[in-house]
This record gives sequence, structure tokens and C-alpha cells, in this order.
Amino acid sequence: MKSWKIGAVSGLIAGIAAGIVAIVNVLSTFNTGHSFYYLPSPPETSMMYVTIVELTINIIWGIVLGVIYSKVYDLIPGKNISKGLLYGLILALIFNVRGLSFIIIYNPQLIFSETIGISIQIVYGLVLGVIYGFLQGKYIPKRKELQKSKQKIKEGIHPGAIAGLIGGIIIFFAHASFWDPINYPQYVADIGFLISQLGTHAFINMCWGAVFGILFAMFYNRIPSKGIIKGIIFSIIIFFITSFRYAIYWLLYGVIAGFIGWGNGIFLFLIMGIILGYLYKPPK
Repeated sequence: MKSWKIGAVSGLIAGIAAGIVAIVNVLSTFNTGHSFYYLPSPPETSMMYVTIVELTINIIWGIVLGVIYSKVYDLIPGKNISKGLLYGLILALIFNVRGLSFIIIYNPQLIFSETIGISIQIVYGLVLGVIYGFLQGKYIPKRKELQKSKQKIKEGIHPGAIAGLIGGIIIFFAHASFWDPINYPQYVADIGFLISQLGTHAFINMCWGAVFGILFAMFYNRIPSKGIIKGIIFSIIIFFITSFRYAIYWLLYGVIAGFIGWGNGIFLFLIMGIILGYLYKPPK
């Protein structure tokens, strides 16, 4: 069995486990009186529908993330369970923690559900590490270790920060044009509001751009192509893992504004990928 198939099977099982944890988290959110995507508490909200959504999304993303895990397996420190755990923590960082950095400002009612959502990625990583390690030992017992990355990950910080800063400025205009074109015009004369929005998007995305720059350098050798195209491929993968996943959640839970807002992330990540691929120069 090829490594990517092992990753897909492992990701499927881990995705089911993550989906179950997600359902428990939703119940905990409702039972403690907190908001979950602004849905009313059951019975107004069908838990059967929530169950289908959470299982479906976690399984689909679980499979894809399992395949990605198989491709970067050798670059992740540790062995088996610890590799999976670290992978899960990285996913929690760029998905949940990044999401929290925006939710705290724009959707503070969702802080509780997003915070406990970190457990979903941790469980996913742990199960993935266990299953992948078992299947790898069974079907590829003498797998040849790939060459370790020689990239200096800290050298991805500055290119990533610059890419995030410029991408943050671009997404400010994307939001004004595509997210809320009806309400934004009334703020045209409110210079303070516009400057605060621009500054918020630029600063937050600059910080996360630095994080993505580190990941770009860390996994550089396993990303297809070279130069700008390599940066774009990397950024589209990150978009799929992060903003696009949020967009699908908002869509399936009936909040179109949230779907459009997070979907606008495609502009951010395309610009970020182009700049990151152009600026980052791997050591020869």
C-alpha cells in the first residue's frame, strides 16, 4: 500500500473520531448557553443536521489532511503518536487559534465554541499518528527515510510577514467590495473606521503571514514546482485548510455573510502565495 493511501485511510478514521468530538463540543456549547454559529438551541436546531455536517466536514478534511500528512511525514519531528500530535497542534494553530484572532474582534459570542474546538484537531492528530504508524509498520516496514529538510525555517518569517501585510491590505478592499457592499458605503466618510479596519486586517494577517512563512520554509522541499508557483500552491493548500473550511461551515449553517467573508480569503492567500514564492530564497 502506498503512503498516500495509508494517509487517506488513517485520515478517514481520524476524521470520524474528530467528527464525534466535534458533535460533543456542539452539545457542550448549547448546554452551557453559548452560541454556535448563531444557531438557536435544540430543538429549534436539529442535532441530526449538525451531526451530518460535522461528520461530513471532518471526514472530508480528515482524508485530505491525512494525504498531506503522508507527504510531509518525514519532516515532522518525533515518531508516530508524537508526529501526529504535533501535526494536530499545527492544524489547531492555523485553524482554531487563527480563527480566534478574528472571532475575538468580530464574533466574540463564538469564542467558547472556537476555543473548545482546538480539541478536535488534537484528537485528529493523535488518532492519525496511531493509525498511520500502525499501517505504515504493516505495509511499509522498511520505508526509506526521505532526506531531511535543510531549510532554515526562521528565514521564512520576513517574507511571510511582508506577504501577509500586503495580503491583509488587499482583503480589506475585497471585504468592502464583496462582503458588505451595502453597508460599507455609509462608512466612506468615516476615516477612523476605515483606518481601523485596514489596520486590523493588515496587522493580523502580517502576524499569521509570518507563521505561514515558517511553515513554507519547513515544508519547502515537498511542495511541487518552484518559485512563485510553489508559493501559490502552498497558499491554496493553507486556504483550503483554514479560511475555506470556515466558509463551508458558515454556508452549511446558513450564514451567507460569514461564507462570503471567509471565502474572500482566496484573495489574501493568492497574493500571499505570489509574494511569498517570490521573496523566499531557499539556501543553495
